[in-house]
Amino acid sequence: MDEFGAHRPSGVNRLILFLVRMGFGRGKLKRVFSRAWQASSPDTPVDFAYHGLRLRLRPVGNTIESKILFSSRLREAEELAFIRQYLTGGGCFVDIGANVGYYALMAAHAGATQVLAAEPNPELVDRFAANITLNGHDQQITILPVAIGAADDTARLHLKQGDTGGSSIVRNVAADGAIDVPVRPLAALLAEHGVTAVDAMKIDIEGMEDRALAPFLIPENSALFPRLLIIETVNRDDWEVDVLQRLAECGYVTIAETRGNSVLALPA
Repeated sequence: MDEFGAHRPSGVNRLILFLVRMGFGRGKLKRVFSRAWQASSPDTPVDFAYHGLRLRLRPVGNTIESKILFSSRLREAEELAFIRQYLTGGGCFVDIGANVGYYALMAAHAGATQVLAAEPNPELVDRFAANITLNGHDQQITILPVAIGAADDTARLHLKQGDTGGSSIVRNVAADGAIDVPVRPLAALLAEHGVTAVDAMKIDIEGMEDRALAPFLIPENSALFPRLLIIETVNRDDWEVDVLQRLAECGYVTIAETRGNSVLALPA
């Protein structure tokens, strides 16, 4: 694999990133930057130093990569601040719906000693793996190339046109094809990797959060319940189970609501 820096921006792309660093990556200008980048080099990766991480991004066709590259603000700063609190001195972080590894890499950078990251899309797994290597976190982060569900199974992942990270098993997305992906239950994966306690977890799987979490939230797994849980809620209309209510029944308390996520914690 090419060393970090092999894909430096040039020309108009270099100007765009300069403007982002100067603080202009806000509001409608982010879309302007994205369109300009797409017009000049839609398929070109770029190496980008971002708040302590070394990232190789392809911002065209994946929303999270675009937002990382073209926004002057730290993406999901509030959520990351909570994660850092819960990983003080190390610990285990679980990322369900890892995409290119933003949360997982940030957790490892914050000091997590073990990171398990589930991502079923092979294209995103390859990008994620490259970012792990670029940051030297191969010993901390394990990619699980699976979707999380109730039982061992296979599911159809509908690939969202224009945003591969928005692909979904349960949501009615504007799909650009579909692929079969393996499904594994969360408790089984944790057991296979020797996890006995989870300090923090993030889950963002496009409306399938309830299918992944509800079967896990049973008394037999209580020792594995994450102390901190960040769950995307923007697609809760696709849930079959009110997993927030289930979490409350398990003792979780909502400690923050951000633009797209609920942040919950178990009382100490």
